[in-house]
Amino acid sequence: MKLLDDLIFMRNRAFSPDVKVPRLMFYHLPKTGGSYVYNSLSGALLLLSQIIAANNPRFPGFKYDRIDKPEAKEWIKHLWLVATHLPYGWHFDYQPQPPFQLFTLVRDPFERVLSDYTYTCMRKGKRTSKEEFLEFAALEENRNIMVRHFCGGDPASPLDVAGVMRILERDFLAYDTTEHIPELIEGLLNHANLPNVMVQGRINYTLDEYKLDASDLRPRIEAENRADLELYAEIQARPRQLPIPAGESYHPATILMQETGGSERSMMRFQSIATAQLLDMVAQSQTGKALFSHYFK
Repeated sequence: MKLLDDLIFMRNRAFSPDVKVPRLMFYHLPKTGGSYVYNSLSGALLLLSQIIAANNPRFPGFKYDRIDKPEAKEWIKHLWLVATHLPYGWHFDYQPQPPFQLFTLVRDPFERVLSDYTYTCMRKGKRTSKEEFLEFAALEENRNIMVRHFCGGDPASPLDVAGVMRILERDFLAYDTTEHIPELIEGLLNHANLPNVMVQGRINYTLDEYKLDASDLRPRIEAENRADLELYAEIQARPRQLPIPAGESYHPATILMQETGGSERSMMRFQSIATAQLLDMVAQSQTGKALFSHYFK
């Protein structure tokens, strides 16, 4: 099926009427496309809950949330999908059944640090500059964040890339780079038997006026993030990807997702639709924007 311009359609190609949702936990490393991942999966989980509740009104739904502050950890007992910025390992203090299956993403370190800086400037309404970017990147708390996340989470933590890879290989269902975000999501939709997700446009992005051309600084930033660069290369070479069945099959329901926020904050809109009806509309539409404007008035 040919898609329109900026549409991304992530399908559950292994749909069955059975409900087999595992508990999922996303260790969300900062500025690695995590909002896209979490919102896609939470939207699909919400739609599945609504489908089940239509025939079982007392069904409480599969609950999901972010846990980014230590005081919120107890919520894990009530959730089926968790995204967290907290350093790796805290979930071992909680043993809900079934246990959580873990996944994560890493990003090119230069692009990650630059995105962290420009995004922060956008949220504060500040102009970007190379000089300030270099100061930001040089701060210890902004260096090797991805490796440090799995090694204690503070600037004094040891930078043990081999140890991080052992953790990932031992404990994680899936891990990949940000170049394969749609494939990661689609693999999880199939794994959890969730509805399809269609996205139009970018999600939680930095506005163009805050972008900064700092490509000439890449060698310097990479030198300051050697551990993250090594981890990124390891995962790029050996990702753990979930299988995606071949063919054009799909879940009969789809959740549409669109970013509607601006410089101050991200805001998402969702709309559920029967997949067959949606694909008919795709065939009749000229652009992805026109298609989504039909559903988001």
